[in-house]
Amino acid sequence: MKKRVIGILTALLILISSTLTVNALPIITGETDGSVQTLAEGVTFTKAAVEGAPYGKQKFNIVEFDLAERTLDLAILKNDYIASKKTVASFVDVYNAEHEAEGKKVIAAVNGDLWMTGIHSNDKVAKSILTVPRGMLMSDGIIYCSSQIPNEATYTTNGEGPVTFWAFGMTADYVPMLGQPIVNFAVKNTRTGNATETQAYNRLPAHDSLVIYDGNCNYTNYALDDAYEVVLTDISGAFTCGGTVSGTVSAIYSANDDASPTLDKNSIVLTARGDKIERISGYQIGDVISIDISISDASGRDNDWSKAVLAIGGHMPLMIDGVSTNPAGVGNYPSTIIGYKNDGKVVIIQNDGRQSDWSLGLNYNYMDDLMMQLGVNTCIHLDGGGSSTMIVGDELVNKPSDGSARAVINGIALVSCEERAPQGEFEPKTPCRFNAKYLSFEDSGAANIISSGYGNTTAVTAVEGAVRLTASTDTIDPYQYYSVSSAVNTLNANQYKYIVLKYKTSENITTPAMELFLCSGNIGGPAAGHSVVFNHGTAGEWNTQIVDLSERTDWSGIIHGIRLDYFAGNAKKGEYMDIAYIAFAKTAEEAQSYVDGTAQLPTVPAENAIISVKANAAFKKIEGDLVGVPYGATVYDVVNGLSATRLEVFDMNGNSVRGQKVDNGYTVCSYTSTFEVSETLTIVIAGDVNGDGYTDNLDASAVLKYDAGINDMTDTQKTMGDINGDGYVDNLDAAVMLKIDAGLM
Repeated sequence: MKKRVIGILTALLILISSTLTVNALPIITGETDGSVQTLAEGVTFTKAAVEGAPYGKQKFNIVEFDLAERTLDLAILKNDYIASKKTVASFVDVYNAEHEAEGKKVIAAVNGDLWMTGIHSNDKVAKSILTVPRGMLMSDGIIYCSSQIPNEATYTTNGEGPVTFWAFGMTADYVPMLGQPIVNFAVKNTRTGNATETQAYNRLPAHDSLVIYDGNCNYTNYALDDAYEVVLTDISGAFTCGGTVSGTVSAIYSANDDASPTLDKNSIVLTARGDKIERISGYQIGDVISIDISISDASGRDNDWSKAVLAIGGHMPLMIDGVSTNPAGVGNYPSTIIGYKNDGKVVIIQNDGRQSDWSLGLNYNYMDDLMMQLGVNTCIHLDGGGSSTMIVGDELVNKPSDGSARAVINGIALVSCEERAPQGEFEPKTPCRFNAKYLSFEDSGAANIISSGYGNTTAVTAVEGAVRLTASTDTIDPYQYYSVSSAVNTLNANQYKYIVLKYKTSENITTPAMELFLCSGNIGGPAAGHSVVFNHGTAGEWNTQIVDLSERTDWSGIIHGIRLDYFAGNAKKGEYMDIAYIAFAKTAEEAQSYVDGTAQLPTVPAENAIISVKANAAFKKIEGDLVGVPYGATVYDVVNGLSATRLEVFDMNGNSVRGQKVDNGYTVCSYTSTFEVSETLTIVIAGDVNGDGYTDNLDASAVLKYDAGINDMTDTQKTMGDINGDGYVDNLDAAVMLKIDAGLM
């Protein structure tokens, strides 16, 4: 079978020299320029410029550090009143001035959370805009606001539904974490014994809600006139996890009173509206009210928020425990991201956007791809757009899309400090290694592949020989997303036209049908019109379903994953589906072999398995066995001593593979895990590919066709190239070359 490889010309590295700056190791596919600077012991600052597919024109600023380094710490940047804003640079100046005596100074800082706007603070919610953060905010162990509550989204003018916000946090022993912290407040009148609960602290005064306010919010008559408000003074205690705050009722304002309470740092206001008024309407002047605080995690992740000293909200997680959450969206967006890598180091990534001559901003469909390329294990997208800002030292190192730095609600900073206590035990979780062709849940660790994806009212648990998806409440369309992006290989929907599932539902189910949303190619996430529905089969018994997608034109390109709406309709709490395996097949016969139990099950190569690598210096193409490369590693050892600024790696079908950071300064554009142990790689070094003494577009157009390592192209083909593989060198090839030059291929 004929196979081809296209050698694509890449740009020379620009060397940036200083006492602290060195030439960057290319770490991102399409990187054309970069530098690495040491900011402090164990802290690196990387600037990278990228051109071409898949990311387009981009500028990245990346700060990487290890919290095991005992002279480093994280800090929240905020105002005294959390509903007010500053630029990140102003936050940094204030922090440095306030903490100079402690020996602390900001090394680098970025913007933090999103905030409530006029979309939320409309005339059915508040008298004026209250710009509190959207997620939980904690600094030095003190909670300053809880996360957005569902009622805040009821009257949003953009139709936004309730969202449980995520947050990045850190424990007292410097262990980073990511979850959906929910702050619970148990409010008790010690005179009557009357007790109630709320999850709203310094939130919008939404309808049918009980909200606790203190002076950190700068609360001044935001509530509508129908609010019932109780003022507490003589405050003791602090808003910490596990803490208790108490106060004495000193004033009560009934609904539609002419007067409204004011707030200072020494008082608390309980504001109730709608059906929550009755919970505090029995309070009397002089009553002592206690508020017990605890934190739970709606994500179900194993986070101990009782040990948290820092938390900042964000937009959405992109990676969780090494698994993509399959972020999807249209358009390009400036971004700020924080998380930690597979090696435990914390990474902060800032990407400019909305500037065609500078940086476009990442498309959400590629954010997880970039995170995996950088080795990020778990991360959250903070606020982006015009808010996306990075300060290094006292310098603004990016170009905000507004044209200047925007005032933001808060930020997070890496700071230098006097030697502190050591980091606690921390080892990022990674999912089981699996082949995208076949995921068996006999390995209980495989449940993490699905549980890390987005879901709706679904509990994911491992049971014997299967993963169980359970409706956690009475609901409509419970679902869970299955991402294949963390597999050891990638699959193309143009080849894999069949999906096979073996599953069993509980005996009593409300809806006997499943819907699969198909996510491949340009369809980055679940979308209306891109799904298939089928009946379950016999309830309470194992069923195997073959889903034939051979006639679906929307099933094409790289397979991202599938969303399993395991009950495509109403479901009662406790109804479940057990799934034994999910497989992708190229043919109907292969699909049937899974059903029959005769399929040769795909395997996962050992991490130290050997890939065969070949080389031929004449065409700077690797042919002939030179070295054995461990599976999952890069292949740079085989090209040491060869001169080129970049290295492009393709599989034998001509597909380029994802970039890896390596010691010798070359970039391999490679999904390293794409390769099976038995596969042979073909490597073309970008440079004078056709051997005419020049590095130019003729090299970019040179296509090396080969079969079993034997070149069978004519000299003309080597120069111009049968680029589209139709056996002719003609204008069709020239058209393809123009696309390559334009960065479209």
